[in-house]
Amino acid sequence: MARLSNPLPIFLDARGALLDGGSIYIGVPGTDPAVEGNQLAAYWDAERTIPAAQPLRTLSGVIVNARAPAFVYLDEDDYSLRINDADGLTVQLLASSAAATTQYQPLDPQLTALADQSNTTFGRSLLSAADAAALRSAAQLGSIAVLPKATALEYRAGTENKALATDQVWAAAASVALTSEYAIVAVNLAKGFNFTLAMTGGPWSLAAPTNVKPGQSGTIEIRQDATGSRLLTFDQAWKFAGGVDPVLSTAANAIDVLSYRVLSDGTIFAGLSKGLG
Repeated sequence: MARLSNPLPIFLDARGALLDGGSIYIGVPGTDPAVEGNQLAAYWDAERTIPAAQPLRTLSGVIVNARAPAFVYLDEDDYSLRINDADGLTVQLLASSAAATTQYQPLDPQLTALADQSNTTFGRSLLSAADAAALRSAAQLGSIAVLPKATALEYRAGTENKALATDQVWAAAASVALTSEYAIVAVNLAKGFNFTLAMTGGPWSLAAPTNVKPGQSGTIEIRQDATGSRLLTFDQAWKFAGGVDPVLSTAANAIDVLSYRVLSDGTIFAGLSKGLG
């Protein structure tokens, strides 16, 4: 569907009536175009082959060529403009058309489609949000919406103000190897949930865990070497059912799994599943 509109510019006199018998001059920006030496070349055709002599004349408010409404074409984008009425009195004098021309947003199909939508109040509030913070507020998104993603190490360590992603959660669940130093096996719960311990010597002692977080749980996979009979004792921080510390399987290459959970008071509750391999 098309809408009919007037393609020709309308010129008015000083009283706001359609300008009859007016004279229009076009010249170099910043000059008086009524002075012949300041005038720019004007044409009646878009190809700019038919000169239009100045002053251009008006009839009923429009520029005419041989009394017929006509368009006027220029080589330049900017120009000065003088409009005189039939008595030769100045109606308007513009030093630059660029300074007086209203600028419009170029037509864009996406913007047109957006304007045609019947948006709700909520939808309009999203479109008119002043900044990202206002948009999050309108969409009822908390601060987590802009938190950086936690790495596996940051998740294990309980680093504050990080968002969790499934890939990093599973990466954090991967087993971390424990080692012995001076017969003591340190267990830093900020570095993993699940661990492995290769029993290649001993006797060793499993130290009290550090960086405990209530609710954390996991396992320690304990493997005897080809010799077997390696011994492991437990710091008193490890609490077992009945108050009795378990004894590892002694067969060569035997696999035991120590399961643990940090209780609400920080106590480490554990149990040993033996002979799994």
